Amino acid sequence: MGLVQLDDTANVVSAVAEGNISGGDWLSAGSYTSTVTSLDAGQFAATKVKVARGGSGTNVIGICLESTQSGTNALVSYSRCGVYILPCTGTVLAGDPIGAGGNGNGAGGVGPTTVAGAAVGRALTTAVSGGYAICQIGL
Repeated sequence: MGLVQLDDTANVVSAVAEGNISGGDWLSAGSYTSTVTSLDAGQFAATKVKVARGGSGTNVIGICLESTQSGTNALVSYSRCGVYILPCTGTVLAGDPIGAGGNGNGAGGVGPTTVAGAAVGRALTTAVSGGYAICQIGL
């Protein structure tokens, strides 16, 4: 599945893909690749952070912007905020909070959520399960 971005306000971060990841998948933090040894911005490198497909509930860190394959140690970009067209795994109502991947496997998609801390954003349009909604995410 691809990801359709509707604005240019995305907060984009890069990290190493821990496995096969498709554009539009929700991500969770993976294992680290090395340690941060001091309080210094120079310590940050995208290769120090890994991400994995499968973000759901309260462990979502972002939505993948592109696809990559496992075993390549490729960098993948993900967004923590922005406006996207997303498939719905449950009926969502405009203005209501949405949760990541209603099926719990981290695949792209949103559904209604009432779980505290699990909202990844809000639906901007109404859609039924199997349809598409314009959604604003903010993590």
